[in-house]
Amino acid sequence: TCGCRGKQRANDISATSDMSMLTPNACIDMCYGEKPTRPVVQLVDVRLQGKNNKGVMSDGETTFFAVFNSAVAKMFRSESNPDGQVELYSAVRLTDYTISTISAETRVAIVMGMEMNESQPEGKIGDPVSAKDKGKPEPAELPAATPSKGPSPGGHSNTTPESSQQSRVAPAGFAPKPAARASEPAAPGRPTPIEALNPYSRTWTVRAKVTENGELRSITTKAGETMSVWEMVIADESGEIKCTAWRADAERFARIAELGSTYLVSRGQIKIANKRYSSTANNYEITLGADSAMVKQDVELKTFTPTYHFDFTPIADLSAKPANSTVDVIGSVTEVGPVQNIVSKAGRELVKRVINLSDDSNAAIEVTLWGKSAETFAEDAAATAAVIAFKGLVVSEWNTRSLGAVRSTKIQMDPDLPQAKRVKAWADTGAASAATSLSINTSGGGSGGGGASM
Repeated sequence: TCGCRGKQRANDISATSDMSMLTPNACIDMCYGEKPTRPVVQLVDVRLQGKNNKGVMSDGETTFFAVFNSAVAKMFRSESNPDGQVELYSAVRLTDYTISTISAETRVAIVMGMEMNESQPEGKIGDPVSAKDKGKPEPAELPAATPSKGPSPGGHSNTTPESSQQSRVAPAGFAPKPAARASEPAAPGRPTPIEALNPYSRTWTVRAKVTENGELRSITTKAGETMSVWEMVIADESGEIKCTAWRADAERFARIAELGSTYLVSRGQIKIANKRYSSTANNYEITLGADSAMVKQDVELKTFTPTYHFDFTPIADLSAKPANSTVDVIGSVTEVGPVQNIVSKAGRELVKRVINLSDDSNAAIEVTLWGKSAETFAEDAAATAAVIAFKGLVVSEWNTRSLGAVRSTKIQMDPDLPQAKRVKAWADTGAASAATSLSINTSGGGSGGGGASM
């Protein structure tokens, strides 16, 4: 009997220890629209079904539904992925997630980043129930308030604890329904932050500033169909996102959008971003359609300033990169070519400019810029030995080896980065002039250089 009691006490201690590794009330807080910082939860159900990857998280007492993006889904161990670390009953820390409101009473966690917790349980922790079924815990009883017979000195009537509690009934993040027709203004209400948008967002309206406004272009599909396409990037205080419109919708929105102006934008399809054509600091992008609305606002809006994560490749290593791969490079400008007007094989008129870039790997390479980037590039960049960081250049075999910009390429002149200071110090020694070029020096002509699809 004594041994049984000792074993029971050991099990109780183990269960208590396992429970302590989870973030208390994490799931019930998420259920009611709150977002705990980097919570640790246990995965008590996981279902990986291609692009539909979902599961159930637990804080030991309550559970909450979760959807995992493709990058997170690759962390799970399976027959096709035996090296995965995450499995059923793993304790994980959510490093990047958002709470999506499906309806007034239904929410889901969209998990975009997570990591294994340092401590791992031996099995399922506790006997959790659905956070939605359990309900929000009642707040601690507040001291009784002295009733007021009239408005307070500030002109507002005093509230009692009961009235304060009633104000918490409305779900956090509630947004009004958008207008019923695309011709009507989008409902102002409480705009949805851009960072909260995801493919599970049903009704949303964002108030955002146009930070990039592309040109209306015509493209020809493989089937021979010619259609219009237009793109812009909008940003609010929480983040930025790329928007694309096609055919008649492209022509309509291209007429409305003005660079630097603020708009209410609503009713578009939100999908996972194609990072080859979008380098915004967002995992998603919006396709605007016939029922989408974009209404100008006479307000000055503070916007999100993106911080790009660069993964620089030394120029000397670019010779080993396969054609059409995407790279980030940083280097000192040693030559700026003139603007050239050319005609592509498809008959399109293009504007290009070729510059030479070198870095402290003692190598140099040609970089081809297109369109507005070519026209507005600082012609004195070589004279000042400017250091430029490029995000999202495409490797090309043109001229043996070269780089080309595409629509999503980001350019930062003299960025405040340790790599920029290092390259600048190297260039100031005069070493850039002796760098070995990976590109054959040609003059003008042709439509090569990569990225000519811009």
